[in-house]
Amino acid sequence: MAAAAALVTTAITTAGPVSAATTVNAPPVGIAHTPTGAGYWEVASDGGIFAFGDAGFYGSMGGKALNASVVGVAASPDGKGYWEVASDGGIFAFGDAGFYGSMGGKALNAPVVGVAATPDGKGYWEVASDGGIFAFGDAGFYGSMGGKALNAPVVGVAASPDGKGYWEVASDGGIFAFGDATYYGSVHYTSPSPQPGGSAAQLASQVLHNGNITINGRCVSDDLTRTANGQNGTSGKPLSAKMLSDLLSIAGSQKVVSCGTGHATDSNHYAGTAIDLVPGSGNTFDNLVRTIYNNRGAYGIDELIHNPMPSGTTTLKHGQPFIYDAATMQEHLDHVHYSVQ
Repeated sequence: MAAAAALVTTAITTAGPVSAATTVNAPPVGIAHTPTGAGYWEVASDGGIFAFGDAGFYGSMGGKALNASVVGVAASPDGKGYWEVASDGGIFAFGDAGFYGSMGGKALNAPVVGVAATPDGKGYWEVASDGGIFAFGDAGFYGSMGGKALNAPVVGVAASPDGKGYWEVASDGGIFAFGDATYYGSVHYTSPSPQPGGSAAQLASQVLHNGNITINGRCVSDDLTRTANGQNGTSGKPLSAKMLSDLLSIAGSQKVVSCGTGHATDSNHYAGTAIDLVPGSGNTFDNLVRTIYNNRGAYGIDELIHNPMPSGTTTLKHGQPFIYDAATMQEHLDHVHYSVQ
């Protein structure tokens, strides 16, 4: 993709000021707001721009041939223009946004994933997924994560107010601050392992041989061994393949202690769909609960109980927020209970 060396002002039919009901040809991949905050632009992966509120339409790459998909957009300081950036580093400038160079056509170690403009609009930074920073115009280079070990790819960049620094953010929530950009903390996200497949017997065998899972407590070893041998658990019911698959996914990112399966005749344990867990060495109850809660949809969670639940989470029943009685909560001080639908 040749980087835009001049302003592109020709309007096209696939983008522009649109209504909330407008359909698009490609998924949106970025957003930028106007200086007043009374409008914004969405950019799609095909380069289409969609303007709302007091955001003006100044052209786009929608409908034009691209060598690589557009991945982000940044607005000029007065809101009368914007830049689109593509994954190969190409920059496309519209309205009063100036073109100051790009990585388009140059060798990259990793794809570009975002763009941020300097305060005066006379420069910008591109950031790549390996944390590499590319500075153009009056944008200064203050360091980067390029060439350094990352736990997860970088997905975006933001400039400090005076343009003398910037932050990179990674997909696991990690923040990297450079120049006068200050580090104030970050979140931590651990993606779930792919859902293991197979029969209940196959999954039970995997659980028994998983180094992140310690087997402990009533009926657990017997239930898993019986299931691995194609038999019912101690309750007389087979263990759920879905419950075992979820357990393997949870244990893919952390150590856990499996401490209960088919033991209670008045609970989902008896049906073989529930299990009790304790965080293993180096793990915490908060991390264990958040992993299950944050992936409750993918895991098909029916019940989730622990006391106390971490902030931002809630106990679940039938997959929905539910307030259990005090006696039930008191029984779950020392373990996390989950069952599947």
